Amino acid sequence: MLVFLGSCGKKKLNSAVTIDLDLGKEYLASEIFEELDYVLLDYPDETPIVNAYKMLFTDKHIIVESLENASIFIFDTAGKLENIIRNYGDGPGEFRIFDGLSLVGNDQIRVDVGYLKKTLVFDFKGNLLEETKNQNSESVYHGQDFMLQHFPYGELDQNFIFIRSSALDTVGFVPARKGTDQMIPFGYVHTYLQGLTNDIYFREKYTSNVYVFNQNGYLKDSIVFDFGKYQLDWETKVRLGKDTKAQREYFTDNKKVEYVISFFPMPFGYFLSATYDYKKPHWIFLDVDKQVKKVIAGITNDIDQMPLKQYSWTYHDDWIIYQMDSRTFFNSYVETFQGQSVDTKNVNLHAFFNQKKDSLKEEKIVLVKIQLKQF
Repeated sequence: MLVFLGSCGKKKLNSAVTIDLDLGKEYLASEIFEELDYVLLDYPDETPIVNAYKMLFTDKHIIVESLENASIFIFDTAGKLENIIRNYGDGPGEFRIFDGLSLVGNDQIRVDVGYLKKTLVFDFKGNLLEETKNQNSESVYHGQDFMLQHFPYGELDQNFIFIRSSALDTVGFVPARKGTDQMIPFGYVHTYLQGLTNDIYFREKYTSNVYVFNQNGYLKDSIVFDFGKYQLDWETKVRLGKDTKAQREYFTDNKKVEYVISFFPMPFGYFLSATYDYKKPHWIFLDVDKQVKKVIAGITNDIDQMPLKQYSWTYHDDWIIYQMDSRTFFNSYVETFQGQSVDTKNVNLHAFFNQKKDSLKEEKIVLVKIQLKQF
């Protein structure tokens, strides 16, 4: 059975969220953070992480994609390396590059390999548990009995950007906007995110819309963000197209939000990050009804005084996480606390630095973990 449906049928699915970035305020870290924590990802020099990209978290593990050498690093939650999956080649269980990285439960890793049209499943020890042929192995969400795939420029005659396929039918959602094919293709650190309700969220970069699917893979809502005077109109976005020089010049001269940097479902609602000047991201907290609760323009760290960036590379539960070069972290700590007497036992930061200071001088990665308060 073959069925194709658009998102513009009888029932219009659309949640409009207006955000005024001029309402952004400066906050103390203690007003919005429950805790700060730091993790050093410790790996040997001969097998480094080169361009850490996708990151996954369980209660016991941190999984990191090393983009440039197509490797999967598996750490415990303290940053100790347990294993590296790097099966370089084109044979069974092998890959030279891969597109998708996701968890199967809490103890298996699924790897989607687009150019070989296959999906692999490994345990954390690197044992190959399953290999299946998969014609659609890029930007894929694997449901229990269906697959949901994103096509940035649209697919099929109707140019749908989402295709849900199962043994029973194939369903399309959301026609691509006219002009999308004129834009630079994006890589996605995050594709399909799951919240507490098991809904599936996809932040689409071209439009900055977030599309919400139910746990069975059917579209149930689209969240459309409107940044008012900072909103970039669609015609200008299409005109700038793939001209990176013109884009740099435009966004240097004009305060406009190019796209939503991050969108994460959280226990209290939703977190998103956006900027209109490439320099200082705003953090926005929404409640479960998508009402704006806080717009954060800056943060003063009164918890441990370590300089913080308003970055949001990834998330886990109610934690926002970003990565730093360990040598940059070391130098920032020394510059901040040089000449001061600090307690290396009672504060996460100082105990962490005291224990890891020799390794921090090497070329490694520090994860800065920020636990958000409930609002």
